[in-house]
Amino acid sequence: MLIVKLAALYECPIVNERLICIFCIADLAGNQVKFDRQGDGLGRYTIYNYQRDENTSTYHYKVVGKWFDGLHMDLNDVRWWPSGKLTSSVCSQPCEIGEVKITQSGDVCCWICHKCQDWEYVQDEFTCMDCGHGRWPYPHKQSCYDLDQQYMRWDSLFAIVPMTIATFEFCLPSG
Repeated sequence: MLIVKLAALYECPIVNERLICIFCIADLAGNQVKFDRQGDGLGRYTIYNYQRDENTSTYHYKVVGKWFDGLHMDLNDVRWWPSGKLTSSVCSQPCEIGEVKITQSGDVCCWICHKCQDWEYVQDEFTCMDCGHGRWPYPHKQSCYDLDQQYMRWDSLFAIVPMTIATFEFCLPSG
């Protein structure tokens, strides 16, 4: 969904019998949307590099560049794996079964996969949902089933023995 700011309407020249309006459009993240002469939208990308923090020994994504009207990147900020093998150049991998996407602020196209709890199923690509009392998710985590109710019959051996012991102990004098 695009938000059109009509107050930013500058000019609308007629070119080749087509009306081309130049105005400011903001996307949901508040970034300005631009178009080329053919009317195609210009891409906007944030380039991340997965790096180890030397102080804490934890890994995190670090912004090393941006693409908007061209590449703006500092290669000195990029850390390459010691193996010399090229790293993957996608911002997010597809989520596994039982995982949902959590988008990062400012980036609606990139996400982090989050594993749903054992008792939850994947309602949609962004939401884990509790199956509810007496229900459990199928292995594919797309829906839930009713758990079989299991109970002990009072006339079974497994019920009679504990009841007999408890009754006998109750009848013993205390003290």
